[in-house]
Amino acid sequence: MCRSEIFDAKTQRRKDAQRKREACVPRRDGRGWRREAPAMAGSELPFGPAPATRPRFHHLFPSFALLCAFASLRRKYVAPLAVIALALAGGCAPDMADQPREDPLERSAFFADGLSARPQVAGTIPRGHLMADEGFATGRRGGELVREFPVAVDRALLERGRQRFDIFCSACHDRTGHGQGMVVRRGFPRPPSYHTDRLRDAPPGHFFDVMTHGFGRMPSYASQVPPADRWAIAAYVKALQLSQHVAVSQLTDAEQERLDGQNQ
Repeated sequence: MCRSEIFDAKTQRRKDAQRKREACVPRRDGRGWRREAPAMAGSELPFGPAPATRPRFHHLFPSFALLCAFASLRRKYVAPLAVIALALAGGCAPDMADQPREDPLERSAFFADGLSARPQVAGTIPRGHLMADEGFATGRRGGELVREFPVAVDRALLERGRQRFDIFCSACHDRTGHGQGMVVRRGFPRPPSYHTDRLRDAPPGHFFDVMTHGFGRMPSYASQVPPADRWAIAAYVKALQLSQHVAVSQLTDAEQERLDGQNQ
């Protein structure tokens, strides 16, 4: 048989199969779904006369449909696909959906106190969060507020403090520290001005402690601002206080001349 004859035979078989599928129409009877073919001569169908009805088992027995699909493949593909099917079937075990674990804040029958969330073990420290310097980590030494900065105060620290202050503090305290921030103008209670005598005399540890634990209506910012940035903000607050109450004698000659020019 030549190649053209093989191609013609395959084409004819596909056409015959398509005619057979189009000839079968679904109908509903008391026995379930069937396929009913109109009366036609046996020679018109590729495999002889079609039965009056044909049961549709595929939707009733998925495994039967799977076997039919495997049978239609070449023999060399059956074994690997069977292994994959068994592996997938094993992965559908109910233990995967109902694992022996505890959900957050769920009651536990394993521990005596009934809590599934366990408290932190005493003496443990998160990796990378060791604070050997008590003053730097808490703003206190021996229970007293730190009166000297535990970090070097330079221009880079003040620039960082100004940036963090504008983000986290200026909404209430405004950018000069007078307590007239945008949320205060819209009804939020006004915080105290940084330029009062009480806060000008407050040590740097006071501002660090307030940012860590909160004060009055001000919440804690410990989870948002790390200790290094809290000291940077405290240094910038001190710079703001100095900017509003610096003595003229502390200015440089160029600054005094510029100030005299503004006053004239």
